[in-house]
Amino acid sequence: MQSNKEGFAYKLKQLEAENEVLRKAAAMKENIAPDILQPPKGVSGRQYNLQSAMGLENNDELYGALRRCVRDLGTKAGLNYAIIWHRQPKDLIAKVVGALL
Repeated sequence: MQSNKEGFAYKLKQLEAENEVLRKAAAMKENIAPDILQPPKGVSGRQYNLQSAMGLENNDELYGALRRCVRDLGTKAGLNYAIIWHRQPKDLIAKVVGALL
């Protein structure tokens, strides 16, 4: 019975952290000008740093939480992580993006 309580407590903490990330992301979204939402030209990791492009170079915690959220949504949508992002089926990408909005 104790391990069940610990499992619930862990899940609750995980959901609370995820909720906080979503609240911060929503607050940021309201304060972002539309032109900032455009992705930079080039390839992330080669021509630009994604974390910096998102304005999160000094916020590793939020950036990591956002990455985990997108990865989890991608897993639920059925993305194949052996295939690079822009070669994924568009319907799966739409599921991930739709869940984020």
